[in-house]
Amino acid sequence: MIKVIIDSTCDLSEDYIKSNDIKMIPLQVLMDNIEYLDKTTVDSKVVYDAIKQGKPIKTSLPRYEDAYNTFVEYAKTNQEFICVAFSKKMSGTYDFLQMVLNDVKEEYPSLKASIIDSKTGSLSTTIVIYKMIDKIKSGSTFEEVVEYTKELTTKTGFLFVVNDLNQLVKGGRVSRLKAITASVLSIHPILKIQDGKIETFKNVIGLKRTLKELVKEARKVITDKDQLIGISYANNIELAKEVERLLREEVGCTNFFFETIGSVFAAHLGLGSVGISFFNKLD
Repeated sequence: MIKVIIDSTCDLSEDYIKSNDIKMIPLQVLMDNIEYLDKTTVDSKVVYDAIKQGKPIKTSLPRYEDAYNTFVEYAKTNQEFICVAFSKKMSGTYDFLQMVLNDVKEEYPSLKASIIDSKTGSLSTTIVIYKMIDKIKSGSTFEEVVEYTKELTTKTGFLFVVNDLNQLVKGGRVSRLKAITASVLSIHPILKIQDGKIETFKNVIGLKRTLKELVKEARKVITDKDQLIGISYANNIELAKEVERLLREEVGCTNFFFETIGSVFAAHLGLGSVGISFFNKLD
């Protein structure tokens, strides 16, 4: 059976990873001048606590040896695998993993493997993996699964609300003046992943209005109301539950799952963020 590899920006549960024999390549998280391996030597709770304390946090590409050793483990037995990577337009992870795979293929030229640009991250990659695993279990060929997964990456949607702009300021995405203004006026940005990169969809005054705008946009783009909707959150399960309620009552969605936002996204988006992941076009 085709094996699946992800990087740590894909927020799959540990149980799902184990039950489907998925391997994970961690990105690096730098805190207190120490390099940690995301979801391996540091978890999101520790990163959340560091954000609360105002500590500087940086993230970087996976280590070469982690990616190389993961690929070689399968290459030695000529095991087919597909690796789904963080959006190419948001990170160098895809290009880095492609480079490592090229090195491995020089040693193992008969290896059948592929790196796929997820064009997204977090739970929007998770829902791609769910369908990809189902496709593999159906007995599809390597080429069929690759084509199917690439098609899925063009159909995902990811909308999220940012509650605290401090991390966006530290990352240079928002000026300090804009952050102060947003705090005073209670302005909450609604962001979305469009064509593989994060863009500001709308700035809204007041959290209640912001959630209404989030749901209003969701109503426009979610055509299949019975699909599985992912709700990601950072230290704010109550807000995530409120988003679920609104999606049930105002959009008609019925099927949900929840996961905390991983360290890499939290380091850039901050605490209090909540997002919804879905397919906006399904055949």
